[in-house]
Parts: sequence; structure tokens; C-alpha cells
Amino acid sequence: MDDSKLTFLQNVLRYTASHSEETSTEEKLEREMSPERKKWLSEALDSMSINPLDEIKKCIKVAENEQDNDDRRIEAMETLRDWCEDINFAIDFHKINEYKLISNLLNDKNSEIRALTCELIGTLAQNNPYCQETLINAKFLPILFYKLDKDCDTVKVKTLFAISCLIRDYEPGQQKLLEGNSLDILVKSLSCPLEKIKIKCCFLISSICSNTAIKSALTKRKLICSLIDIYQKENHDIHEHILSAINVLIDDNPEAISQAKELENINFKQLLTDRLQNIAGDSRHDEERDMASRMKQSLFEN
Repeated sequence: MDDSKLTFLQNVLRYTASHSEETSTEEKLEREMSPERKKWLSEALDSMSINPLDEIKKCIKVAENEQDNDDRRIEAMETLRDWCEDINFAIDFHKINEYKLISNLLNDKNSEIRALTCELIGTLAQNNPYCQETLINAKFLPILFYKLDKDCDTVKVKTLFAISCLIRDYEPGQQKLLEGNSLDILVKSLSCPLEKIKIKCCFLISSICSNTAIKSALTKRKLICSLIDIYQKENHDIHEHILSAINVLIDDNPEAISQAKELENINFKQLLTDRLQNIAGDSRHDEERDMASRMKQSLFEN
């Protein structure tokens, strides 16, 4: 019995147990035949008859058909993504299709389908070492960075999700970031006007800086200068995310600390002082205030 059917039966048992209080036969019959109960059991039984692999194959067939209606293709991709949230089905998807669908749809004319394809990559790779390895070996990482550099904002957001899932806690994937211009594109993406992209870049930077080689490479690219330049701007609400990335980058990193202290056009100490004054007493900025205060003391007052 597969896991989905076992889970279903466990749910049925729990449901039955929770409704097994002693009542009259008439009352039991009335409850068992209630529309809500009847509908629930009917849908649950129907779900048992579904073959997940057959459903995945149907989704692939619809999604890869460029002559089909875009709405149907989008629905197929969304359904496929949902199936692949299960690690076993994600592995099955690779064995069925070898990522041919992904290769084709990353260049689809419809931006929503391209975005869903990036999201599918992230879903496949998330907490799944098998798919991380097979996707990296299939050389999707440089393609994703190209999309991050050149595609529309909607696709870029999902691309960052995919990149993050591909390399999170996966050393071989992180090492690939040191090849080509991937890190240059990541630093460049911080200048994107869309705050959501900036935030995701900051999260990614904070994550990959646990890798000392990547942290060193980002320091050589003077990432700290770009982050502080964004932090000094007042026309956004992501100061905390930017400061968090700065904090990770300067941690146990004398070169980045020197860069932060020696900026030509920005007095970082004064910037922190001014920012602390601006957010004083505002509970919405408690975490940023604590971080900025510690950073100022560590860098300039010890």
C-alpha cells in the first residue's frame, strides 16, 4: 500500500473514531447520510482511485503541448508542481521525463509558464538531494542565473526560489556558484527596483555566506558597498533585510569590515547613528534596531 492510501485510511479511522460516540441507530444513520459526510467520503474514496504517476504523465502531456490553451497548460503546471511537493513523486517525475519538459518550458513565450517552470524546479529540489544532484548535473543552475539576469520580474522572483532550493545545504551546488558569472548576476540583482527581488537576494546571500569560499568571493566583489548603498536609501521598507545580509557578510570577515569602514562616499558609522535615531521607539523595527546597535558598537566603539 502506498503512502497516500495509508494516510487516507488513517484519516478515515480517525474520522470514524471521532464520530463513534454512543447514539441511537436512527441518529447514526441520519449523521452518516448527511450531505457533508457523504460528500467527504465520496471525495476521499475517489482520491484513492487516482494513480499519481498517470496524473503526472497527463500534466506533462498537456503542459508540453504549445498548441493547447495557455490556461490549460498553466493549470497542468500548477497540478504538476503540487504533485512534486512529495519527494517520491519528484523523483518519479525525473525518471519519467528526465527534465525535458523543464528544458523546453524555461523558454516558453508565456511568462507565467516560465515562472511556473522555475517554481517547479524549486519544488523538485526543496529538501530533495536526489533532485538537487540531477538538476545540477543537468546544468540548470547557469540557466537560472541567466533568467535572473534577463527575464521579467515575475520570472526572476521564481528563479530566486529555484536557485535557493537547488543549493541550500547542498555543497556541490554551492560550489557551482563560483563558476562563471553567477555571483556577479546575484550582486547586480540587488539593484532591481522590485523590493521582493531585493529581499530574496538578501535571503540567498545570507544563506550562501555560510560557505567561506563564496563569502570570500562576494567580499572581493565588494558586495558590502552595494548593500550599504541600498541601506542608506530611505525610499524602501527592507532595511532590516539589507542589514541582516550586511551582518552575515562582515561576521568574522576582516576584509569586509575594512571595506565597510573605508567607504569613500558613505560614513557607515553616521549612517547607523542616523538610522537608530529614525527608528527609535518604533516597535516595528525592534530587530533592526538591536542589530544596528550591536553592529555600531562592534565596528566603531570597541
